[in-house]
Amino acid sequence: MKQSLNIHKALYGKDQIQVANTYATIAQLCYTCQELRGSVENQEQALKVLQKLVPADADVLKETKAKLDLFLKLCVNQEKNKFSKLLGPGKDLLAQQQQKKTPEELQKQMVDDYVKRMQKVA
Repeated sequence: MKQSLNIHKALYGKDQIQVANTYATIAQLCYTCQELRGSVENQEQALKVLQKLVPADADVLKETKAKLDLFLKLCVNQEKNKFSKLLGPGKDLLAQQQQKKTPEELQKQMVDDYVKRMQKVA
């Protein structure tokens, strides 16, 4: 799929609908393979390209944002599950402190951490 993406970028240019579609297809494939970080990253790229091409109120943009939100939520839940499995039955002080936070606060913290990591990569 990445090879197809590179071909589309070379053929059409990086900011074209075909490239956005390829990013979205890769995101869906990553989701199917349970690689949720990959699905989030590729869906973000699809959204960035589409934002340059279509009006802000376009249905395709709304659908792409909704799918990104879904992938992000699933990714956060997957990370939370990994974290809780690592802790096991004898949870440490950090886990106890995090239990005092609401689920919304935990999700926001995880999303913020993810965004910071992605900004360092970019």
